[in-house]
Amino acid sequence: MPKTLGMSPELSARSHDWARRIMQMEMKRHSMTYPELVKRLNEVGVDENERNLRNKVGRGEFSAAFMLVCMKVMGAKAIPVEEWGWGGDEPLTTSQS
Repeated sequence: MPKTLGMSPELSARSHDWARRIMQMEMKRHSMTYPELVKRLNEVGVDENERNLRNKVGRGEFSAAFMLVCMKVMGAKAIPVEEWGWGGDEPLTTSQS
């Protein structure tokens, strides 16, 4: 079972979905295929293969460090967390009393 870092199961699921959508949309934005992303990751020293990459992205389960490297090799200038949305009915906000 994946680590949830103290998150509720619902928040964890929403976070993974959000990460998956950001990665997939950035790949589309940069016309990046899985084989090309694997090639670029390998060139910078990330030992990855297409099957594992597809699984990671499909599940939305990867580290922030991995996502940053992917964004860099794709040529992303920023990670559009607001643009690609949260994916739930309610916004992600902090409670303030």
